Amino acid sequence: MRCWKVLFMIFWGWTSASAQRAIFSEPDREDTRQMAFEIIGRMGGNIHVYKGDRSNHFISLFDMNMKQVKKHKLDFIPEKVFNIDFLAYRDYYLMFYQFQRKNIVYAMGVRMDSEGKKVGEPVVMDTTQIGYSASNKIYSVINSEDKEHILVFKISKKLEKQHTVSVVHYNKNLAELSKDQISIAMPDRNDQLTGFEVDNRGNLVFMRTSSTLRQENAINKLSLIIKPAESSDAASIRVKDVEIKSMFLDDVHLKIDNQNKNLIVTALFTKVRRGNIDGIFNYVFDSEAMLEKASVSTLFDEQLRNDSKSDNSLKTAFNEFYLKNIVVRKDGGFIVAAESMYTNSRGANGPISRWDMMAMGGPMGMMTPMDFYMWNGGWGMNPWMWNNPMMWGSPWGMSPWMMNPMWGRGTQNVNRFYADNVVVLSFDPTGKMEWGNVIRKSQFDDNSDNRLYYGLANTGDKLHFIFNIQDRRDWVMIDQSIDGDGQITRNPSIKNLDKGFDFMPRFARQIGARQIVVPFMHRNYLCFLRLEI
Repeated sequence: MRCWKVLFMIFWGWTSASAQRAIFSEPDREDTRQMAFEIIGRMGGNIHVYKGDRSNHFISLFDMNMKQVKKHKLDFIPEKVFNIDFLAYRDYYLMFYQFQRKNIVYAMGVRMDSEGKKVGEPVVMDTTQIGYSASNKIYSVINSEDKEHILVFKISKKLEKQHTVSVVHYNKNLAELSKDQISIAMPDRNDQLTGFEVDNRGNLVFMRTSSTLRQENAINKLSLIIKPAESSDAASIRVKDVEIKSMFLDDVHLKIDNQNKNLIVTALFTKVRRGNIDGIFNYVFDSEAMLEKASVSTLFDEQLRNDSKSDNSLKTAFNEFYLKNIVVRKDGGFIVAAESMYTNSRGANGPISRWDMMAMGGPMGMMTPMDFYMWNGGWGMNPWMWNNPMMWGSPWGMSPWMMNPMWGRGTQNVNRFYADNVVVLSFDPTGKMEWGNVIRKSQFDDNSDNRLYYGLANTGDKLHFIFNIQDRRDWVMIDQSIDGDGQITRNPSIKNLDKGFDFMPRFARQIGARQIVVPFMHRNYLCFLRLEI
């Protein structure tokens, strides 16, 4: 205990002289190595953190000095929970979880107060009868940006030419508003449904994509599908085919611009199937007027390629980049961040190509259209597993590559993960590029990528990218920010004052306008850092 107090005082003196302030928590000696976690948010003057393993689940409350003040065991959660998700409001939060009892899978929701205790009894949001023991969750839970609309849905693909999306619509009080089934025609052999989102009016929006080959992300057909909140009639479902000319889309993302009532589709593209990444495609659609506003493909120029590449050639500079964030501006423009991520195996298998990774779900569990479907059956699974520490992102050495980083390529090799430069691109409301800049970094680690990648915080005037770099044999956490004009500021580094500190900024959570909580490991114990930026 004394060493932690001394370390805190040393760190406090350093941060007081800089623009940042950092406060560490102490380890909880009752934590186990298998314990997962999720930073829920700040409410009631405390920071709420979920911790759990297969049989024990807790809510820990930290004050603003990162001292644990309360810890509640969640006795109402049954065994063999598939996953736990959270949606935080100002003074309470909702917890969603799934479990199987006999041959029934239950999707549950419960309200938690600012003290971390449940309010009332859990709500059965939906159930599914299955004929086998499920190993993955069946339901996906999505919410609107204003958190007024919550949708629980699953996908059935029992009919090859027609998939069924079952949707239950709830409000923020977990009161059911509607329950619908949507039949979607799947005319092509490799059609998939992906990119599910809900807007602030309660409309469900998603994409139907078709690739040239099965399990390949070379998409040559794409349609936007909109299911209005107020109607479940088949005639009310609106479908808009997106014209794709002389290119193949890769890593397609959908983003809702609620203020301007636009749908934004962004994807990298190649001119030939399995070719090098040539540029970025942007499609802007007015979801209210049902009109196309922009369809723009931008080739990456030589200067941007030269700035972005690590060890690659100019031609292959973007082959290892994947889209990570889309931030919408008030004027209808948007900013896209993409990160270079790849892996190789020091053994017989050698490096894995981009196309191999997309077939396996991509680095860090990045989504392919298949990720909305349960692999062992006909119902859908959560597409955001890579972003949930409860699943693959555990700090205890579990890989986001489905436990085995090489997934079917052998387990005897040393698998090295890499995460390099971040490209930030700004686009105007018509999808045309305004500027591009590169946040430079070089990261790698063996057999686990928990210390790699970056965390993002939006302070309104700037986007802060927080990540680790190696300084000799130690890790140092860096904060680099970029403003609306593309200018990068290198803020003071968060120095690792103890060699046993392993920061995990990829799991950071923003809890205020200029505050984030970053998890870290210290001597095999999970701890948290509150950082003011």
